This record gives sequence, C-alpha cells and structure tokens, in this order.
Amino acid sequence: MISLTASIEAILFAWAEPIAMKEISRVLDLPLPRIYEGVQALKDRYQEEDSGLKIIEVNNTIQLGTKEACYGQVEKFFEDKKKKNLSNAGLETLAIVAYKQPITKLEVEEIRGVQCDSILRTLCQIGYIESKGKLDKPGKPTIYGTTPTFLKKFGFLSIEDLPSLEPKDQEQNFLEEDPS
Repeated sequence: MISLTASIEAILFAWAEPIAMKEISRVLDLPLPRIYEGVQALKDRYQEEDSGLKIIEVNNTIQLGTKEACYGQVEKFFEDKKKKNLSNAGLETLAIVAYKQPITKLEVEEIRGVQCDSILRTLCQIGYIESKGKLDKPGKPTIYGTTPTFLKKFGFLSIEDLPSLEPKDQEQNFLEEDPS
C-alpha cells in the first residue's frame, strides 16, 4: 500500500498548481488532520539539503515548488530550452492552445493524451502563451491563451488570422464523390 506522503506528493506533482488541502482530504478519503500530518512529513523531507523541492502553502492550498537555492540552475535550464526550436510536442501543444483558447492544462492533456506540464511552462517562458486567469472549479485551474509574442512570431495580426481547420473545398469534395 502506498504511503500518505507518497500519495500527496504524487497529487501535487501531477496537478502542478495550488490545490486545497480539503480537496486532497476528499480525494484520499482521509480526515483533514491526517492530510496536515502528511504535508508536514513532506515539508520535513524537503528540508533536507539534497532536495530541490519545497511545499508552498498559501490560504490552505499547497503546491510543489522549487527551493530558492535551485532557482539559478532552473533558470539556466529554461534559458537553454528557450534557445532551441520548439519540438513537435511543443508545436502541437501551442496549436491546441491557439485554436481552443481559453483552455486549461487538463483540457490540453485530454486532447494530446499525455501530460503537458513542462511544455506549457516552456511555452509560458518563451512568451507564446500566458495565464488568462483561473477557472472557478476545484483546484482553480489556470486557463491559458496565446500572447502578442505568439502572433508576431507566427506572422498573425490577430487570433482570427489562424488558418481554418476545415478544408476550404470540403463541400465540393462531398458533392463530387461517386455514389457507386
């Protein structure tokens, strides 16, 4: 059986955004005091020097974060990533955000079928997408949309300039099909 701290850690890692402790309590079907104990155990574990993580706690929500001592390395990593061209996964994620905006991380992941945390962070770092606010749902998920930098980089004046997803001659092709 998996431990309470492992369960909380996995939820925080997968969600990647602040989540209410009462929501974790509900999901794990455990009383709130047990959740507080598990969170404290994680905080204690992350106090160790060999951990680059910490628990960020604000208004009874928690989130997995990076220790300040590691910011330099993380910043350098993202700077190196920004210099590279977007991967196919990055381009695919960016297209989903562009066409479906405003959209949450979960919605992007449902479309792509894989986790998109790091890709969305990279797209935010590059400046192609940004947070457009939070949804009034459990966990208050961030909604994403494109930026003027995205429009400029890809040569669009506005989001309405994106190419249509429907083939222009779709009706014509339908009418020209041979019924035999």
